[in-house]
Amino acid sequence: MDDLIRRGISVPKPLAEPVRVALTDRTPALCTLLAWQDGESVAVDCFTPEHASTAGKAIAALHVAARAFDPPAGFDRPTLDIEGLFGANSPYQPDAAGQALLEPVQDVLDAVIERTKAVFDRQRASGAVMQLIHADLKPDNLLFDADRVGFLDFDDCAWGWPLYDLAPMLLFLRANPAYAEIKTALWEGFSGRALDAVIGADLETLAAARYATSCRWVAMYHDHPSYRGKAPGILAGRASELRRYVDKGAI
Repeated sequence: MDDLIRRGISVPKPLAEPVRVALTDRTPALCTLLAWQDGESVAVDCFTPEHASTAGKAIAALHVAARAFDPPAGFDRPTLDIEGLFGANSPYQPDAAGQALLEPVQDVLDAVIERTKAVFDRQRASGAVMQLIHADLKPDNLLFDADRVGFLDFDDCAWGWPLYDLAPMLLFLRANPAYAEIKTALWEGFSGRALDAVIGADLETLAAARYATSCRWVAMYHDHPSYRGKAPGILAGRASELRRYVDKGAI
């Protein structure tokens, strides 16, 4: 965070070193203290093409700053390539019961994985570089302060393709009536400042990839109170939307 702040990016400023604690159920956790950040998040239904354009430019600037970061010894983050997103060592790895829940929808997940691999291969062939990305840039993780955008919640920060950072935004904003204009504005803002050549036609595939990883997330936490007893229905609904993407190319 300190490195990004020095490079002019608005992110949470750490005020204390992380402290290891145990939650009431003895689950280990890291706690830290962060400074206040100015700005307000914008709800999905209030998000405009102007917000999207500003966000796209800010995300590209975040990537420029992140690429200049020189990781210290011992710096360890996941890698969100195909194996990192969908393989055995993925952060989204269900247990045996969760894997069983995925079996009825695995065919459509496999179709999305195949198309995602093709996108990543094209990124590599174009000369794009895997680097640190935020990996969870949902609208509620952005703070708008006039024409400046701040970023929250770097828990999922990982090595990945910069283009993948647009996927969560598109996935959450697809419910907005102005989605087509928002998608165009986000893309134009981002691609005008991106470090690498980027392929806009691959955005829907990466949004589908993000949705596919969310299926694995639900399966991983199938026994969580939010999903207990509901996971099969949630997965069936998401698989239906992913089948539409496979058939029509849009999530």
